[in-house]
Amino acid sequence: MAKYILMVILGAFQIVGCNFSHTTQKMYDIKVGEEFEIYIDENSCCQNCWQNEKLIKSIQLVSTKCTDWIKNTDDGGTTHYAWKFRGIAEGSDSIRIVRISGGDDCSNPENVYSDVVIQVNVRK
Repeated sequence: MAKYILMVILGAFQIVGCNFSHTTQKMYDIKVGEEFEIYIDENSCCQNCWQNEKLIKSIQLVSTKCTDWIKNTDDGGTTHYAWKFRGIAEGSDSIRIVRISGGDDCSNPENVYSDVVIQVNVRK
């Protein structure tokens, strides 16, 4: 019986791992105090960082969390993350999340493999 339950649990993890359905919008219109999430993939070769964080005035990062992990992919393993943001002041900003190699400096533009830019408009 315990073996059967373990097989069901492992099967559920495998199904969840194959069906990552979160999407990130290119633009968010929110009110001060509202929160939204963006979804980013990382793999074993690279990491993501928020390159323009110090320039942002209208939003703040609330949390990051792992939402899913797929072990057997061509790049060694993919982890899906949710980055939660909150509107803190009226204004418009662009979040720039960049993918860099493991030990590279996020602030150096030469280290960037790819990037995602998301426009955020915060109103009262």
